Amino acid sequence: MGDMTMNTDIGPFVAPRHTPRRGVVAAAIGLLTFLFVLLLMLLDRAQVQTQQELAHVAFGMPLNWVTQTQGLDPPLPFSTQFISPWENPTDIALLPLALNLIVIGLVLAGVRSAALSMRSRSAK
Repeated sequence: MGDMTMNTDIGPFVAPRHTPRRGVVAAAIGLLTFLFVLLLMLLDRAQVQTQQELAHVAFGMPLNWVTQTQGLDPPLPFSTQFISPWENPTDIALLPLALNLIVIGLVLAGVRSAALSMRSRSAK
């Protein structure tokens, strides 16, 4: 066995920080993106002025990507939100959904990048 003394020329050994693989990070950002887009759609509200508007109620942020035909008979005007798709016919527009995923994904990736940049600056 060799001598286990510390070399004072280079300082103590510091193990490199573990960085997650790009695939794991991309999958995590993808999952968070999907959850954010879904949550934004569930929190969205629509103001309905007429009974005919209940046949085409759109939800989703920043772009509407879900349309529901709501079989309600509320007093008008009425503020509604996404309700059970099993009881109310629901359509999903794929292009606005994809655009929402791209926009929210880019925002989350930017937030991650900014956080990593700030963390590396504070470590110096």
